[in-house]
Amino acid sequence: MKWKIKTGSGTRVVALHGALDERGAAALEDIDDAIGDGPVTLDLAKVSHVNSYGVAAWVPFLRRRAAKGELKLRGLGMNFVGYCNILASASFGEFVDSVLVPFICSDCEHTFEQEHERAALIAMEGEPSFPCPSCKSISGADASIDELKVFCESLRRPQPGDKTV
Repeated sequence: MKWKIKTGSGTRVVALHGALDERGAAALEDIDDAIGDGPVTLDLAKVSHVNSYGVAAWVPFLRRRAAKGELKLRGLGMNFVGYCNILASASFGEFVDSVLVPFICSDCEHTFEQEHERAALIAMEGEPSFPCPSCKSISGADASIDELKVFCESLRRPQPGDKTV
């Protein structure tokens, strides 16, 4: 797994690129050391693949990061969403800032991803739709919509860091 730290606007963004598998999991300690303490956003839009080895290393990595400062996850792919839905211990919804929702156009069959912010996911009712970037027809979410709905429902539940009134 490759990674790059970008600093700006008072926050650090770490863009991850590649697979979170056996090799990618081994890089997490180096990434954690390079980030140091303080708030960070992990950009996951370019994470191509996740497997159980990666998730096994990812969950403790997130807990360590959260203890060092505010943590946000952007561009969470459906590969991560599936693990969140299957494994309660892998649920890291409390850190999710946005999810990449996959779409397919029924007119031109173009496939694409559209980033949806946390608030939009929590408020989502029914199936999301978005204009196709190729032909401008309204496109629906792809076959993973059921996984997305389950994940959105989990975001509606109180998270460990939420304050109660």
